[in-house]
Amino acid sequence: MSFETDLWDAITADAALAALVGTRIYRSRVEEKPTVPYVRVYQVQNKISQAIKGNIVGERPVLVYQVFAASDDATIAIRDALRAALLTTTYPIFFESDISDSDAISGLRRRDMTVRVAH
Repeated sequence: MSFETDLWDAITADAALAALVGTRIYRSRVEEKPTVPYVRVYQVQNKISQAIKGNIVGERPVLVYQVFAASDDATIAIRDALRAALLTTTYPIFFESDISDSDAISGLRRRDMTVRVAH
């Protein structure tokens, strides 16, 4: 199995997270007019370069978990459940950023949690 599959399985099987969002966890694309709250997950690659020569020496996967809900309190509860679910995996998980804002398109509260995975 890949780390992507393991992390996906961890969050989609988590009872606490399911109690908050049901099955509304999406990979990259979200259905049109989704029921709130929901989670969107996508991956970006982050190249690690050697400081002196500027050579690329490797890549570490970075995942962004976006939580959409009606209130900040709801985004925090869902974020906490996501963190707990991710920490049940065997991968070293590093929580790099956690930013809350109002989504310009939907008007919902949005929380973006950036996670680096060492594998």
